[in-house]
Amino acid sequence: PIEMDARQMLKRQLARAEAKGFGVDAASELEFHAFDADWQPLYNDINCYSIYRGWEMEPFMLDIRESLRNTGIEVEACNVEYGPGQTEINVRYGPLMKMADDTVLFKYIVRLCAKRHGINVTFMAKPYLLEAGNGFHVHQSLTRDGKNAFAEQDEDTPLGSSLMRKYLTGLLAHHKELQLVMTPTISGYKRVQDYSFSPTQVTWGLDHRLVGVRSIVGEGSGNRLEARWAAADANPYLVFASVLAAGLDGLENDYELIPQVITDPHV
Repeated sequence: PIEMDARQMLKRQLARAEAKGFGVDAASELEFHAFDADWQPLYNDINCYSIYRGWEMEPFMLDIRESLRNTGIEVEACNVEYGPGQTEINVRYGPLMKMADDTVLFKYIVRLCAKRHGINVTFMAKPYLLEAGNGFHVHQSLTRDGKNAFAEQDEDTPLGSSLMRKYLTGLLAHHKELQLVMTPTISGYKRVQDYSFSPTQVTWGLDHRLVGVRSIVGEGSGNRLEARWAAADANPYLVFASVLAAGLDGLENDYELIPQVITDPHV
């Protein structure tokens, strides 16, 4: 083992969680931009969730999905996004270390399939200054005896779970520090703009797409916290290790939870 190895750092945080009696499930949610051989976007207009644009992209995207499936990575959803030639592929959650490894493989496979089709892709955080950037959302939950521990209801609060609340306070307490890991490039800081779905404040909410941490509750085994501020060009092992370290710190220190954002966090 090498102390400075990012994967080794994640192992140490997983050992911390295990010592507390928890496993960790996670899922990465990554966006990327696709270009032709001359680095021109495959399309220029905004077509978020467009079925028609999805059909145009399908020969390329089908190859990616099948290549991921053949590698043992299950795809749950695939859609075009807000930016020119921008696409998002969502993979099924799983044990945190496997998800970190799969995220590295995911980026490699996307690039490999793109080259097979004469397409260039980038996970650069902000390829266009005035268009949507590429994010790396981290869905995470603690498990106990193979079950989602965030599903255990034990308090009358919006989250309903003291464990989930404490973990959330750690993510929020270390949000600014984690910028060093989650946003490691100059391009990444260009992505952090109000009303861009890239959080600009230390905030949390329930099903809210402008906050730093989106808290999904009422879904039973699907209850989870989504850290939304990492850029797609960040190191997956460091990102997963850092959010887990922050969440575990919340369990240990039980920080005061700031009020949830219900309306516009930018005003």
